[in-house]
Amino acid sequence: MLNTHDIKRANAFAHIYRQYCLHIPDVRWRVNRLENGPPVGYVLQYRVSGPERAVARGDADRIAAVMRANPYAAGVHLDTAEASNASRIDIDQDRARLA
Repeated sequence: MLNTHDIKRANAFAHIYRQYCLHIPDVRWRVNRLENGPPVGYVLQYRVSGPERAVARGDADRIAAVMRANPYAAGVHLDTAEASNASRIDIDQDRARLA
Protein backbone atom coordinates (compact mmCIF):
# COMPACT_ATOMS: atom_id res chain seq x y z
CA MET A 1 0.00 0.00 0.00
CA LEU A 2 1.21 3.46 -0.82
CA ASN A 3 0.03 6.56 1.01
CA THR A 4 0.75 9.85 -0.75
CA HIS A 5 0.05 13.43 0.20
CA ASP A 6 -1.89 14.23 -2.95
CA ILE A 7 -3.60 12.55 -5.89
CA LYS A 8 -0.99 13.76 -8.42
CA ARG A 9 1.76 11.85 -6.63
CA ALA A 10 -0.45 8.77 -6.29
CA ASN A 11 -1.23 8.79 -10.02
CA ALA A 12 2.42 9.36 -10.95
CA PHE A 13 3.58 6.44 -8.81
CA ALA A 14 0.81 4.19 -10.17
CA HIS A 15 1.95 4.93 -13.72
CA ILE A 16 5.61 4.21 -12.90
CA TYR A 17 4.73 0.99 -11.07
CA ARG A 18 2.54 -0.24 -13.94
CA GLN A 19 5.32 0.41 -16.44
CA TYR A 20 7.88 -1.42 -14.27
CA CYS A 21 5.69 -4.47 -13.70
CA LEU A 22 5.09 -4.89 -17.43
CA HIS A 23 8.73 -5.97 -17.74
CA ILE A 24 8.52 -8.83 -15.21
CA PRO A 25 7.32 -11.98 -16.98
CA ASP A 26 4.52 -14.00 -15.42
CA VAL A 27 3.98 -11.57 -12.56
CA ARG A 28 0.43 -11.01 -11.36
CA TRP A 29 -0.04 -7.44 -10.17
CA ARG A 30 -2.59 -4.72 -9.84
CA VAL A 31 -2.70 -1.06 -8.93
CA ASN A 32 -5.90 0.14 -7.28
CA ARG A 33 -6.88 3.27 -5.41
CA LEU A 34 -8.26 2.59 -1.97
CA GLU A 35 -10.70 5.25 -0.91
CA ASN A 36 -10.73 4.30 2.79
CA GLY A 37 -9.22 1.63 4.93
CA PRO A 38 -7.45 0.80 8.14
CA PRO A 39 -3.87 1.95 8.58
CA VAL A 40 -1.12 -0.54 7.84
CA GLY A 41 2.27 -1.09 9.40
CA TYR A 42 4.14 0.20 6.35
CA VAL A 43 3.34 2.97 3.93
CA LEU A 44 4.04 0.71 0.93
CA GLN A 45 3.54 -3.03 0.83
CA TYR A 46 3.61 -5.43 -2.09
CA ARG A 47 3.36 -9.18 -2.54
CA VAL A 48 5.14 -11.24 -5.17
CA SER A 49 4.06 -14.84 -5.66
CA GLY A 50 4.50 -17.59 -8.20
CA PRO A 51 4.79 -21.34 -8.65
CA GLU A 52 8.56 -21.26 -8.11
CA ARG A 53 9.69 -19.66 -4.87
CA ALA A 54 13.21 -18.86 -6.10
CA VAL A 55 11.88 -17.02 -9.17
CA ALA A 56 9.35 -15.05 -7.10
CA ARG A 57 12.06 -14.18 -4.58
CA GLY A 58 14.32 -12.92 -7.38
CA ASP A 59 11.49 -10.73 -8.70
CA ALA A 60 10.82 -9.41 -5.20
CA ASP A 61 14.53 -8.62 -4.78
CA ARG A 62 14.52 -6.63 -8.04
CA ILE A 63 11.44 -4.64 -6.99
CA ALA A 64 13.01 -3.96 -3.58
CA ALA A 65 16.17 -2.70 -5.33
CA VAL A 66 14.08 -0.23 -7.33
CA MET A 67 12.39 0.92 -4.12
CA ARG A 68 15.75 1.31 -2.33
CA ALA A 69 16.99 3.50 -5.20
CA ASN A 70 14.24 6.01 -4.41
CA PRO A 71 15.64 8.68 -2.09
CA TYR A 72 12.29 8.99 -0.31
CA ALA A 73 12.04 5.29 0.54
CA ALA A 74 13.35 4.16 3.91
CA GLY A 75 13.40 0.82 5.68
CA VAL A 76 12.78 -1.30 2.56
CA HIS A 77 12.95 -4.96 3.50
CA LEU A 78 11.54 -8.34 2.56
CA ASP A 79 9.72 -10.47 5.11
CA THR A 80 10.28 -13.78 3.32
CA ALA A 81 13.79 -14.61 4.47
CA GLU A 82 12.66 -17.92 5.89
CA ALA A 83 10.87 -20.58 3.91
CA SER A 84 7.42 -21.46 5.20
CA ASN A 85 7.04 -24.70 7.09
CA ALA A 86 4.75 -27.30 5.57
CA SER A 87 3.35 -30.48 7.06
CA ARG A 88 1.68 -33.42 5.39
CA ILE A 89 -0.68 -35.60 7.34
CA ASP A 90 -1.70 -39.00 6.02
CA ILE A 91 -4.85 -40.27 7.74
CA ASP A 92 -5.54 -43.98 8.00
CA GLN A 93 -9.17 -43.85 6.90
CA ASP A 94 -10.07 -47.23 8.44
CA ARG A 95 -8.74 -46.23 11.87
CA ALA A 96 -10.32 -42.79 11.57
CA ARG A 97 -13.74 -44.35 10.90
CA LEU A 98 -13.32 -46.55 13.97
CA ALA A 99 -12.54 -43.54 16.13
